[in-house]
Amino acid sequence: MAENDYSVSFSWYSQYYYSVYPNPNAQLIVKVSTDKGQTWTELWNWQKIGEWSDYTWNRTTIDLSAYANQVIQLAFHLVADNNAVTQIDDISIGRGMKSGTVALSKPVNTDRTAKSLPKGTMIEKIE
Repeated sequence: MAENDYSVSFSWYSQYYYSVYPNPNAQLIVKVSTDKGQTWTELWNWQKIGEWSDYTWNRTTIDLSAYANQVIQLAFHLVADNNAVTQIDDISIGRGMKSGTVALSKPVNTDRTAKSLPKGTMIEKIE
């Protein structure tokens, strides 16, 4: 992961099985606009990052240095047809963060076809 001057970082959680594979049922997309929302450019899409563990919190950081000294708008866009659960949290915009996606919690073993975690399942933070 490369360090950059400007970036947006956020945590997200979902299920790969119902969102991406075997059918692309959902897309979480981060977009940027430099013209007050008239047009949008895709910066990141979970359909394009490869497989992740179901029900695992991930942290993604996206390089925004190409937009330095510009006024921008950022959008988080979830398009879903048959998606399980998706959550976004802890959005930060700043300097000096490293680009990429890393897991924040340990994978949870569950049936791939489950639409949610069994009641009482604990998600463990990676130390």
